[in-house]
Amino acid sequence: MQIYNFQKVTVLLILLTAGMVWSIVGELTAEASDITDMFNEKYISLVPAPNSSVGSDYLFEQMALGSEYTIRILDLIYDQNKILMEKYDQILGKYDRMEAQNNEIIFLLKKIVEK
Repeated sequence: MQIYNFQKVTVLLILLTAGMVWSIVGELTAEASDITDMFNEKYISLVPAPNSSVGSDYLFEQMALGSEYTIRILDLIYDQNKILMEKYDQILGKYDRMEAQNNEIIFLLKKIVEK
């Protein structure tokens, strides 16, 4: 009976962990899509109209814009990674605590069985 409860607790912990990670990923994806949308708008706005007398300077502006937004996305990825690592550390701490409690329960059950 105790093993069955342990399995329930383990499944519950896995589901809670998956839920936390899913909600974090959803928030982080929204930020990245906002940056991508801003980049697309600015990139397209740099393209000159057809039959324009503008030279090829807009290509350099587009490359510079691409570099700027690449750096923004890398910064965002770095920040997201830090957040995920903090959450991962919290989950590991909870799992370690649960493992210690389960070991204590097993120890106590062995004592009960011996008596």
